[in-house]
Amino acid sequence: MSENELRLWCEELISKFRQKYSSLTDEEKNNVLFVDNFNSPLQLFVFWFQNETSNIDLQLFFFTHSEDFEDLYIKIYPPIDFSESANKVSEILKEDIYNEDIDPYDNKFKANLKYSEYIENKIYNAFINFKNSLQIWLYRKNKSPLFISSSTSYNSPGFTWTIYGSVLNMTVESMLENIFNKLKSVNIKKDTNQTKENKNIKQGYGCHVYPPIWLDMKPRLTLKDKLIGTRFQEFIVNSFYTSYKKRAIIIEKDGFIAIEEQNRKMALTLLNEIMAIAHLYGFDFHLIRDMDLGALKMDLGNYTIPSLQISGKTKRTEIYDERWKDLSEIYIWERNQISSDDFKKIIQEAEKLIKNDEISNNLNLLLGAYTYYYNNEFSMSYIMCWTLIEKKLVSSYKEVISQVIKEPRQRKRLVNKKFRIIDDKIELLRIMGAISNEEYFQYMKFKKIRNRIIHEGEEAIEEETKELLDFSRILTKDFLNINR
Repeated sequence: MSENELRLWCEELISKFRQKYSSLTDEEKNNVLFVDNFNSPLQLFVFWFQNETSNIDLQLFFFTHSEDFEDLYIKIYPPIDFSESANKVSEILKEDIYNEDIDPYDNKFKANLKYSEYIENKIYNAFINFKNSLQIWLYRKNKSPLFISSSTSYNSPGFTWTIYGSVLNMTVESMLENIFNKLKSVNIKKDTNQTKENKNIKQGYGCHVYPPIWLDMKPRLTLKDKLIGTRFQEFIVNSFYTSYKKRAIIIEKDGFIAIEEQNRKMALTLLNEIMAIAHLYGFDFHLIRDMDLGALKMDLGNYTIPSLQISGKTKRTEIYDERWKDLSEIYIWERNQISSDDFKKIIQEAEKLIKNDEISNNLNLLLGAYTYYYNNEFSMSYIMCWTLIEKKLVSSYKEVISQVIKEPRQRKRLVNKKFRIIDDKIELLRIMGAISNEEYFQYMKFKKIRNRIIHEGEEAIEEETKELLDFSRILTKDFLNINR
């Protein structure tokens, strides 16, 4: 396979593309992808790397649509042995043609960048990915499989192909068929999927459960997975679908949970309700923060998440990044395993138990307190627990007053004007028999520590925080009648 053969192949591809393109309708022409467009003016620079002994090729095609060069300017560098690639490329990129600046207004880098710098970076990335792929090829009969690994636009007048193998192993006809078949798929989508998409695609928000979990049986790392580097993404299939408070819920195998809710704040509240009930049922789930959420689209036709926008960098978003790693790099055995049935029951229990905003807010406090405790932020955890307990004491006080005092004006005065501080309420609850002496001293002990933190600026310690957290959890479970 020679340089001349490759040149003839490229010229034939461009010529036949233009013939086919000229017969398209205006709408079809508009649908031709930028990275598939070989119209005039077109220039092509090909870097061809090869190991002849092992029959392994790597080709990079750099296309430009520059007005500064003649149409069909093709520059092909003959097969460069991998062992000489660094030195050869360095010499080639010294040529004047590669030392022009990419227009900073037209490229995504928004900074001055020479073509030589861009090409050098592209070749480096291609070599790294190519090297990682070699371990897979070792276990295939064909040591040089052909595919275009990327088609990326690098600035407005050009695009790049990275080809593992030699493009000469692919016919021009098959390449053109692939390009123009994309137009058919676009038309099919417009004709048959538009109304379906409007019906099935819903907006929502989602994030990963943290700490990481795995639904059902964890994937097992086989010998084949270890040798060829199977990606974690390949195991994230068969999501399960349910609903919560009349909103669709999709949960994927690696614990990504999505809810059909367009209001971000409401989505956060609803997801944390589920996390809180799971926590009360013994699962190690943490509070979801606003920065953890990603806006997404849910396809309720096949229970998938076709698009997701993640803006922040958090522990939960890092879990999503793991999908693109090899399974051997993921400590899957460290994830908590939970069955789909158990998760579905948790969601059903949350819908049954959380009947109003007050319960939702209290659960949010408890879940937040546990999350702070887990992160060794004991003072914040303690204050959140005390807030939850103080709300419970106030509620008990109002309930006792309403039962004992029947005269409306007196009842209003006792609730809103008299005995306003929490100490008074605890004292009166003991006098009225609503709490035992043991409970009284326990509440006063907790309050004393709370005052030390708030008024004296002392830090809470782990043991006293855990005691209050456990007490808060028991109170909440008793109130919701959870017996686990």
